[in-house]
Amino acid sequence: MDKEAACFWQELLALANHRKAIRDEIKHYLEQRRHLQAAALERSFKHNGITSKAPPMAWALLIGGISHILTTEAMVGLSFGHKETQDLMRSILDSALGKPPEIASPK
Repeated sequence: MDKEAACFWQELLALANHRKAIRDEIKHYLEQRRHLQAAALERSFKHNGITSKAPPMAWALLIGGISHILTTEAMVGLSFGHKETQDLMRSILDSALGKPPEIASPK
């Protein structure tokens, strides 16, 4: 998410604190998005022969949650711990899902 989109999202969430109709729409949107993300992960797992002890819905929340935190913090100029968190997530994903194949760089 780019900075402008993240700022807009933060403003929308602030408005949702005061307007139930907006809060309900945001909740509906987030539920739909999470179901789509989990379904996409499930298809990807099946297509690539990946088995995971964690269900796709849990992966969708974990990946989305971490990326949201990193984006929100970066908006205010905070990057302390971000590289370590990204490295940890790569390690978790590699361990749980198998390391992705190396992509040869073009010559």
